[in-house]
Amino acid sequence: MESSNKTFADANAMQTEADLPRLNIAFYCESKELYDVAGQSATDRRLKKSKVSIYSGGISGAVEAYRDKPTPDLLIIESNLTTLDLLADLENLSEVCDPDTKVIIAGKINDVDMYRELIRQGISEYLVMPTTPGRLIESLSQIYEGEEGVPMARSVAFIGAVGGAGTSIIAQNFAVAIAGDYQLETCFVDLDTAYGPSSMNWNIELKRTLKDLTSMGSDVDDDAVKAAITRVSDHLHLLGSPLSPSYSIPTSVDNDLVLESIFNATRRLHDLVVMDIPFGEFTPIKQNAILSATHIYIVSMPTIKGLRNISILYQALCEMRPNDPPPKIIFSQIGNLDIVSLNKRFIIENLGRDADHYVQYAPEVIDRAVAECLSLADVPDGDGIAGDIDAIVQKFFGRDVVREEQSGIQKFLSDLLKN
Repeated sequence: MESSNKTFADANAMQTEADLPRLNIAFYCESKELYDVAGQSATDRRLKKSKVSIYSGGISGAVEAYRDKPTPDLLIIESNLTTLDLLADLENLSEVCDPDTKVIIAGKINDVDMYRELIRQGISEYLVMPTTPGRLIESLSQIYEGEEGVPMARSVAFIGAVGGAGTSIIAQNFAVAIAGDYQLETCFVDLDTAYGPSSMNWNIELKRTLKDLTSMGSDVDDDAVKAAITRVSDHLHLLGSPLSPSYSIPTSVDNDLVLESIFNATRRLHDLVVMDIPFGEFTPIKQNAILSATHIYIVSMPTIKGLRNISILYQALCEMRPNDPPPKIIFSQIGNLDIVSLNKRFIIENLGRDADHYVQYAPEVIDRAVAECLSLADVPDGDGIAGDIDAIVQKFFGRDVVREEQSGIQKFLSDLLKN
């Protein structure tokens, strides 16, 4: 039964994906559809450590290829044979297949009895065609989560499309709400390496930062990351930045592996990771954070510049993460009379879609929250903007948001966006 004060670990919030090991994967395709899926999957962020090879020939092609050489870690083979014929071909495959090799069969026959028999025979998964790279990666995550892979929590990245949009405030209060209301062990990762505001906003003194971890090189591990994380409250933790405008990490394979290790460790050590990625060019540390995230929110203002930057950033992120859900869009500072705000109709016409969330302008509430190290919900008159952020949290958990009767300011903002 759902608790009225939300102090429970929501099952949807606890979803994980496996930290897939370095795999040697071979596809044996019979159709263009699986060729395309294989090619797209090979570039997926979760398979960047793996070697993916794509061949034709189905089961017979695989049998012929491995008569005189070891089979790879994973075979993904397409076959549209009926159950009896498929089982006969799999018998031939078993004669050349190494014991540790896992096999996934892809086919167009959607039959529960055949699926059960294949699983009983030792097949790891049966994918019904047509499939997608996302479904294939999800299957790999499920296969390896209980074996070589290590379960990792979801990771949410908030990225600013313009400076001054309030990305950090939204990200921090998103993390506070989840840690406080849902009691999920939440790690906030502040990636504003020059001026990261989280330690000041929470009045936290950092003894170690991301800079200390990256300087460890290949020696960084879960224990080192855990030691660098600072406790903020009962369920909220902080991995802070060095607050050094001159700090940067050079681009190299070794440094990419170090950053990947750090971000994966935060996900193994917590129920949820929230990352604050400031506006600006994609530095190596930002790129690695983006590739480690399972969900992305773009934060901008409803201005011409904000709309333009969202379009550029949205396209770039979709190209970097082709098999992931597209980023969510948040427009902040709704009701700020000091900026020329676009109406909702113009936004939809030029962006091709509506924003997912709107967050109202409340500078006095934000200033007091920062000055007194409070959450927005704890500031007098902060219910409006705190409610907007709570709506983001609710949607993140897949829940319908039902707002109470609008206040005067909420009605004003609603009318402004309708025009």
